[in-house]
Amino acid sequence: MIRSNFRILVILCVVAVSVYSVPIIAKENIETTTKGNVKKVGKEENIKATEKITEKGSNKIIKRSNEGKNRTKDKSFFFLQTSSMTYHWNQNPDRNNDQGLLGLEYHSSSKKRLYGVAHFQNSYFQPTWYLYTGRSYDFKEISNFKLYGKVTYGIISGYDDENGKYSAYMNRLGTFPAVLPSFGMEYRDYALEVSLFGIAGYIVNFGVKF
Repeated sequence: MIRSNFRILVILCVVAVSVYSVPIIAKENIETTTKGNVKKVGKEENIKATEKITEKGSNKIIKRSNEGKNRTKDKSFFFLQTSSMTYHWNQNPDRNNDQGLLGLEYHSSSKKRLYGVAHFQNSYFQPTWYLYTGRSYDFKEISNFKLYGKVTYGIISGYDDENGKYSAYMNRLGTFPAVLPSFGMEYRDYALEVSLFGIAGYIVNFGVKF
């Protein structure tokens, strides 16, 4: 009888220990899983944060690089030019085809504005000045070559009718407003321009930036 009771008691103890240990093991497994998930989430958040920081850094570098390129591209400069040839449509042998032009322009980085002054011998061999402003327009850029246009407007002074010798309107006026369109090709710091002067003809100029 005592042995039987002892066996029952042992069985009950084993069952009680088993029942008590199951929740503890389950709790430990849950805590372990939870900690693992927390660590995993933490790692993922760290990776995302690192990616965001890297992306922000890359964007800043790209932005600074673009700003540097724009500053270099839009840098203000002077342009010194001289004439190389002139052509008059009417081919009058009494007209001057060697203007001896010498001009200086200042190109502002702001909206491609330019300001200039030029001295030349006009078609009637008279010393003339052109004081002007205007704007340049970029057309096409291929490697180190760039095609562009330019429109200037200002005041021309120096024409003279020489006591009725010349009857053209500019000779009678002496000083008058003018608008001159130009087309050019630029290679690095050098440029070749063709400028139209009204319906009289065109002049080819060569210049250098500095």
